[in-house]
Parts: sequence; structure tokens; C-alpha cells
Amino acid sequence: MADAERFRCARLEHEISQWAVAARIDRSQTHVSRFEQGKLRPQNMRQLAPVLWGSLNALIQMRKDGISLQNLEQSSGPEKATVTAAPARRKRSTFKPADVMKLKEVFAVDPSPHRMDRQVLAAQLGLEAGVVTTWFANARQRKKHLESFQAAV
Repeated sequence: MADAERFRCARLEHEISQWAVAARIDRSQTHVSRFEQGKLRPQNMRQLAPVLWGSLNALIQMRKDGISLQNLEQSSGPEKATVTAAPARRKRSTFKPADVMKLKEVFAVDPSPHRMDRQVLAAQLGLEAGVVTTWFANARQRKKHLESFQAAV
């Protein structure tokens, strides 16, 4: 905690923003803020301290060398932060009525079919094995939910 406070004081003394420190190490400003507040786990505080101090020292040296930090700070603001897009969500699966009937038939016989049986069933229905696996997991939960509801009534 003392190291975090010393870091904060040094950063403020040299008028360097959290954004500039974070941009230098390709981290978010939140990392710097949480470090300064001591709101990280001790292990993370120990790991992040030398990285942040290195960034701060480099920025102080840049300032001493007459290099403006303005561009660094402007390019690292929240509105200009580089955001990597999350992969597109998979489209929700739809089942044909005939497929649902076949899945229900198999479920009535065995609610937890073996992986090979699910793969064969998926091939017969033209579905991905993961979709069939998920259908069976959901069907077991529906059955469990209905049984608990009926027991309560």
C-alpha cells in the first residue's frame, strides 16, 4: 500500500495522468487507478508495481527530454481506446418439429445418452453434436424443474 501511495505522489508531482501511464504499458486506466487505491489482490499489486514504476519513470524521462506527452494522453482516452470486438454470438438453434419428436423419443428412453449416441443422433438430424448435447442438458433441467414444481403442489 505504501508503494502505491508513493507511486501516486510521484505521478501527481510530475503531472502525469493515469491514462498516460496505462497507455505506455497497454493497460486500461482502471488498472492504474485500482493500483493507486490498493484495490488489487496483493499478488497483483506486487506484479503490477514494477511495470507501473517503469512506465512512470519512462514518462518522467520523456518529459525531461522535452517530449510532449499530449499525443500519448490524447490517443489513450476512453473515446479513442482500441477495443477488440468480441466474436459474434452464434445464432440461436431452431429445431424442426420432427427433430424435437426424435429428441424426445430418445430422451424418454435415456435422459443422459452416451456421447457416441448423441453424435449419431446429431448426424441423423443434421445438427451439431454440441447442439444435441445442450438440448439434452436443457431437457433434463426442464424435467427436474417440472418435478420440483409438481412436488410442491
